[in-house]
Amino acid sequence: MRIPKSCELTVPIGGGYAIRLLERPGRFCTPAQCADLTSVLRSVADRCVPSGGLRYGVLSGSQERLSTALIALTLDPEDNVVGFSATMTFDMQAGGRSLTVVHAGLCLIDPSERRSGLCGLLTALPAVMAVVRNGLRSVWFTNVTQVPAVAGVFINAAKNVWPAPDCSSEPPSVHRVIATTLFERHRAVFGVGDEAIFDGDRFVIANAYTGGSDELKKRLEECPDHRDLRHTAWCRELLDYGRGDDVIQVGYLSAAHCLWLVLRFGRGLARRVIRGRLRAPLIPARGVVR
Repeated sequence: MRIPKSCELTVPIGGGYAIRLLERPGRFCTPAQCADLTSVLRSVADRCVPSGGLRYGVLSGSQERLSTALIALTLDPEDNVVGFSATMTFDMQAGGRSLTVVHAGLCLIDPSERRSGLCGLLTALPAVMAVVRNGLRSVWFTNVTQVPAVAGVFINAAKNVWPAPDCSSEPPSVHRVIATTLFERHRAVFGVGDEAIFDGDRFVIANAYTGGSDELKKRLEECPDHRDLRHTAWCRELLDYGRGDDVIQVGYLSAAHCLWLVLRFGRGLARRVIRGRLRAPLIPARGVVR
């Protein structure tokens, strides 16, 4: 897979493995290169979801989707792609000002490579890069999920997240604009079809698994818990798992939080080098920031 160097950055992560960051590859790659990249991403997705049903967002084959994406690829010592994450960047208007919003998308790792720290590294690096690209100014992030573990990780990683278990007030106006705009204009990015309905008071997408993400729909019992079980109880109360609901979470990452992620990334990298690659569970979920 030949990608122009202008959009590529490779970071070694120990044990012969590396993470390759591709920034907005759809803007720099030819249609043939975009097709090759899509094929590589689909091969990982198909190994994670054998039905081959995931074809939304960066898996759709759309060069336009790749033009707004920051893709992180995990490479094994033989330079094979064994995992990826994909975040999407959008420009929005809220309260008369322009906002850059980053949506945390799919994070998938080959079942044969369920190793400790890979998921965290795949999602932390793009988040840090987004803040650096914004001149170390705060960046708004969104996350769409039904998995308590993923929702809890986003709440802990970002600042001023709404909704969350301890949110009792109405959503802030900026949060509401971002969530509404994401659903109305960009729902195809996270695999939500026209049948879905958005509750702008609770930030819940009802019947969310109808636009290409159908294979990711889970029962609550199938979803990994966060270590803080309040998140599981909150998701159980907020979402209808039989219908297939998701929650949109909105928060922002500041330079201080970025530094925290860098330190966490460093600890994860050190563990990989010292202990080697240990097995850990796969979480094929929409929206992961760690």
